[in-house]
Amino acid sequence: MATITIPKKLIKESDLVIIPRKEYEGFLRIAKKRIYTELDRDLDKAIAEVKHGKIIGPFDNAKDLMKNIRHASLRVKKYDEERGIWQARVDRNIRFYFCVESDGYRLLDIKKHPK
Repeated sequence: MATITIPKKLIKESDLVIIPRKEYEGFLRIAKKRIYTELDRDLDKAIAEVKHGKIIGPFDNAKDLMKNIRHASLRVKKYDEERGIWQARVDRNIRFYFCVESDGYRLLDIKKHPK
């Protein structure tokens, strides 16, 4: 029989639980389903609206967006001049943040606009 030694610093307040891998993976699947943020819901809603033709944007794909990053509907503005971060608008509630690089743009984040 194999013996495993677990350092005490890894066990906080007797919280060590050992379960079979299949049960652990089941817990992970459940946890991933529960980790569904408000932003995820908003993005899913926006995608569904686009699929149903409720929203018509100026771009058909990401390539067109990158060619026209200064399009008025995006309302692009300098977000953090010191770090070279720009902000653009996806819709009323969602913004994306990017940096301008020598060979294009680097997307940094997409998140709900703080109101």
